[in-house]
Amino acid sequence: MKNTDFTKLTTKEASIMRILWESDKPLAVSEICEMDSDGSLNINSAQMAVKKLLEKKMVKVHSIIQMGKVFGRLYVPTMSAESYAIRMFKDFFERYTNRSVDKVIFTLLEQEENRDDIIDDLERALMKYKEKKETLG
Repeated sequence: MKNTDFTKLTTKEASIMRILWESDKPLAVSEICEMDSDGSLNINSAQMAVKKLLEKKMVKVHSIIQMGKVFGRLYVPTMSAESYAIRMFKDFFERYTNRSVDKVIFTLLEQEENRDDIIDDLERALMKYKEKKETLG
């Protein structure tokens, strides 16, 4: 599978990923459908979407448990929502721009109303990263 396939999620796949990312436990497809706030997922479409997410390696089977008289699979995401967002950004950035990261950050800051808050957040994040890097050697 090419890296560009990685970022292409359908609306249903994205809904399932959001539910899995927000959950603190592995979920069965039936539980995912129950947690769907807009009611767009039925069991059949959710099963098909989860099958595609397995192929894209976005989810994995955590365990198989007995659910009533049948066995069911519990699913978990293979990465965090933040990691996925970074992968999407990097993919877009590499495909559509030849700009440096600092220019992208400047452009983003120009679009935001709360620039000072964002700058403070960026400075804190950089300090944490530097501290972590120093402790790892």
